[in-house]
Amino acid sequence: MYNESKTMDELQKRIKSFAYAFTGIGSFLRKEHNAWIHCIAIIIVTITGFIIGISRMEWVAVLLCFGLVLAAEAFNTAIERLENLCGYDRKVLHSRIGYHIMRQRELYR
Repeated sequence: MYNESKTMDELQKRIKSFAYAFTGIGSFLRKEHNAWIHCIAIIIVTITGFIIGISRMEWVAVLLCFGLVLAAEAFNTAIERLENLCGYDRKVLHSRIGYHIMRQRELYR
């Protein structure tokens, strides 16, 4: 009986974590204009891929790129929001460093 209730508690925790993750994804897509731009680009690239008939391996590469771009944007958004939570004094001290670190990742896109 103990193991069953423990398993159910773990299952409920796992379900909650997925609910939080999907809530975060929804918030990211609703509130971030850059995410909208990336999603529009994803739609255009997908339609173009169907039109020109890219191979399965090319689709794998394209899908991997889609995921990496959206993950990088989400990570950047998280860093920016975390920086916004810092007080003004800390922000003045660290914003230039944080800004340059965040902008550095733009080179890799």
